[in-house]
Amino acid sequence: ELDTLYLQQRFDALKSGRQGQKIKSAQLFAGLLAEQQRLAAMKNRYKFVYCEPGLLTSALAKCLVEDDWVLKVATMAAFNNVKLDYRLVDAVSMQLDYKDWPVRLISVFVLSNDKGENFDSVLKWVNDNDNKQIVKDMAAELLAGR
Repeated sequence: ELDTLYLQQRFDALKSGRQGQKIKSAQLFAGLLAEQQRLAAMKNRYKFVYCEPGLLTSALAKCLVEDDWVLKVATMAAFNNVKLDYRLVDAVSMQLDYKDWPVRLISVFVLSNDKGENFDSVLKWVNDNDNKQIVKDMAAELLAGR
């Protein structure tokens, strides 16, 4: 059951926890943020534990500044149902030139889904300039799918 103490423990895990704890926390925060975004549009709401969306996005952005590519990929994978605010867009955008290709691959996917056609020029640039073929292929496929 979610309560304030549990959420605080999850926030603390981002500072000093192990990789698995950080990943689980990122997944929890992304899920809570997606839930809050969906609830905002609903007329009939149910009782839930409220956490300031700014805290959730800050926690998720913190996961993306860690130098741990597994954490970065798992965090961005949890964004599937989240509408990205400017902080998350900025944090994901910073990953487009990260040293490990899985991070670049998923950041291209996440931003393309969030930004739509506004992201096409970046997809073209990635397709022309990334040094990993699979990342180039993802950019090309996302462009072709429009």
